[in-house]
Amino acid sequence: MNDFASATMVRILAAGMLREGLRPPPLPQTGARVPLAFKRELLQSAVTQGGLTVLPRLGRGLHDLPGSPVQQALAVSTSPSELVERWRRMERYIHSRHRIDVESAQGTSEYGALALCHSSLQAQQPLAPESLVVLGVIAAACETIGAQNVQVHVGEIPLYPHTAPDALARLVAQRKTGRWIMRWQGMALTPHSLFQGPVLPVTDRDEPTVRALRHLLLADLVAPPALADASVRLGRSSRSLQRHLAAQDTSYSDL
Repeated sequence: MNDFASATMVRILAAGMLREGLRPPPLPQTGARVPLAFKRELLQSAVTQGGLTVLPRLGRGLHDLPGSPVQQALAVSTSPSELVERWRRMERYIHSRHRIDVESAQGTSEYGALALCHSSLQAQQPLAPESLVVLGVIAAACETIGAQNVQVHVGEIPLYPHTAPDALARLVAQRKTGRWIMRWQGMALTPHSLFQGPVLPVTDRDEPTVRALRHLLLADLVAPPALADASVRLGRSSRSLQRHLAAQDTSYSDL
């Protein structure tokens, strides 16, 4: 597990490189994971072409991938605080070797600040480039749900959306890129306004009950309803729904 990285995260970062006018290395044709060495190669390529300061902005590649599972899972968040909690749940779900911890929270869903820490479950802590791109993806995700004027600092040094090369180089040298203060000022959009999903496969070829169940699952990828709850919402008993899905050559767990 430690030798792999999320393929979705790598696609986001590659899209962020293109957005910055950089050329990402060719993406490997794999499933949900890519070799960790490739992710680090991509980050090194970004630094070589654009310098350290480009790393936090790579997260804005998320804006160019509206159908990605990450965006769908986070898009139903109503505030940055909720979004960060959903991110944490995704980390646990995929058994990520890195974690985001919330050290403090202030303000409201409209205006607030979060003190965040990016750490590792292992002895070796995240590399500075890894922390910088994660903070960028989280900040960009907050923008997609309508958070306004999202800013991330380490102490008084701004990291997102812009940072000074000399200040960032000092933070990297001092290994102080893993603790952040993220602030936002207002929520301009209503929840789901940027989420036109679901965009994962839900086709007219699906039988109506199967299609309805897919929509239920896609509405909240981080916390989909249990079989019993989904059955009630579809007006069926659990056994009835299971038999119906079996007749369609599928099952709840398959979907």
